[in-house]
Amino acid sequence: MSERWATFDCYGTLADWVGGMTAAVAPYAGARTPELMDAYYAAELEVEHEQPTARYREILALSLERAAARVGVEVPRDAIGATWGDMPIFEDTRPALQALQADGWKLAILTNCDDALIALTVEKMGIAFEDIVTAEQAGSYKPAPGHWEAFARRHPDVGVHIHVAESYVHDHVATHALGLPSVWIDRRRTGQDDSIVTAHLHALKALPETLARLAASAA
Repeated sequence: MSERWATFDCYGTLADWVGGMTAAVAPYAGARTPELMDAYYAAELEVEHEQPTARYREILALSLERAAARVGVEVPRDAIGATWGDMPIFEDTRPALQALQADGWKLAILTNCDDALIALTVEKMGIAFEDIVTAEQAGSYKPAPGHWEAFARRHPDVGVHIHVAESYVHDHVATHALGLPSVWIDRRRTGQDDSIVTAHLHALKALPETLARLAASAA
């Protein structure tokens, strides 16, 4: 049987990025935390585009600095990076990934994080991934195709490859352009157009069953 690979975005999909980020800045931003987080989302996309080879911890600091200036709050520029290891893992992550491994899937992470920070999260997750491609390694940030290109170079003989992610902008727009099957873990129920994804879920519980069905249809 040819290898079946499920690649994952990590933050927002496997780890609670919103919860971890919010906890990091709330002591400084207080009631303006939601406003700061909205400004941060926009700022990070800008900074990643402007500095595609910068280490992610620096991206975090520059993006937070820019967002805080726009909102008019004072937050230490390393507030997020310094608390990265505290980011919670979603409760459904480990059971779903363990079920996939038991079913013979090989698992990889394709993340905009850097090598040092993703190591903290993977250790907390307690899952042995067959590969991890970071922005530090790819030399670019998603939605640029560098992560998928790096993965393809490392694993040229993949039989089935399905990408699983929460981020519509960073991941699903890119996988649609690449013609790669994808499963959207729409935890925040954003209401965005799901015609560009192969399957649409709101949590990971049904992921093993969904991937088995997609792999069977691709056979």
